[in-house]
Amino acid sequence: MPTATYHLSSEELAAAVALSGQHEKATGFLRTIAGEVPGEQLAAMLNTAHHSLMSRGLCSVDGSDQLVDGMTDLVKGVLNPDALIRATKTAPFGEWALNFFRITNGWLRQRNINLWISRYDLPIVNPVIAEEIISFYNSHYDQHMVGRQITLPDDFFEYSPERRRDESFLREELSRVAKDDDARRASGEIAHAEWRGTFFREGEASSPVVFLIQGPCTLWRVAAEQAENHPEGVRLWLVALSADEFKKVVNTIIT
Repeated sequence: MPTATYHLSSEELAAAVALSGQHEKATGFLRTIAGEVPGEQLAAMLNTAHHSLMSRGLCSVDGSDQLVDGMTDLVKGVLNPDALIRATKTAPFGEWALNFFRITNGWLRQRNINLWISRYDLPIVNPVIAEEIISFYNSHYDQHMVGRQITLPDDFFEYSPERRRDESFLREELSRVAKDDDARRASGEIAHAEWRGTFFREGEASSPVVFLIQGPCTLWRVAAEQAENHPEGVRLWLVALSADEFKKVVNTIIT
């Protein structure tokens, strides 16, 4: 199929899903946007989005409610991908996601423009994916920090968002498991992180979730390993990455 690009609001995507016969999933999409609202309001949202699709020539206007071919592939890719590669990052001022859905003729790429609108490109070829993900994170690195490893508390992932931004709290917690200099450095990097991210692959070649923290100085990966003699069974630590090491992480996940 020829390359196609679509810009869709979340409501328009839900309407396209409904037109494909997946009404329950369409309603689920809308509830992630609007919350628990009355059914009549959801129906009105779908109806408005349906008219928007018709006005843009993305579905029929003769009452048959048929999606154009590219839109059909888009919906199939989002609902039933053979594989999903997902990169996310969250900052104090916003959240972003970059998704790749495996489809018949390649991949479907979804890029968030803001909270409500996404751009969909299909199909794209595999070699583009690694470059897109590295560009999406737009990381920076401190060569003096590369390879440094700092032990983390067992309950690191249980900290509230407020605690993750509290440098004094973090330093006190890290001082219990790491050297004082490491605790000082890591608490500053975590508390003043530019963004936190996750990166993983589901489906035919699923992968563990990669947790990333972009500090003011460098990019960190939260590493974990099984430890039979450890109280929690898993040991956590931070690893400072170089650009080459991060590229290897990306390529390992997507291949």
